[in-house]
Amino acid sequence: MILPLDTQQIADLDRVGTIIDREGIDAVPDGLLQSLARDAKTLGVRPVSASILIDRHDPSVARERAFAVLATGLRRAHARHAVATVDPS
Repeated sequence: MILPLDTQQIADLDRVGTIIDREGIDAVPDGLLQSLARDAKTLGVRPVSASILIDRHDPSVARERAFAVLATGLRRAHARHAVATVDPS
């Protein structure tokens, strides 16, 4: 069974968060944001937030909040899956 997030996707979440913290969301490469938005949409994690994240016409504060919502949702999906696949024996 495939985890909702692989180690690269988790590293990308951390990388985006670091860039936002240091330089703001406008400094995050478009391809990285689009990749995260695509992953979120694929997993059904807040598709509206995914759209806001990649729309450079939306205010930065809205895009940063959208990232926070997506990051939280993606991490929770990963944690739920990890707990569900733990062998109880």
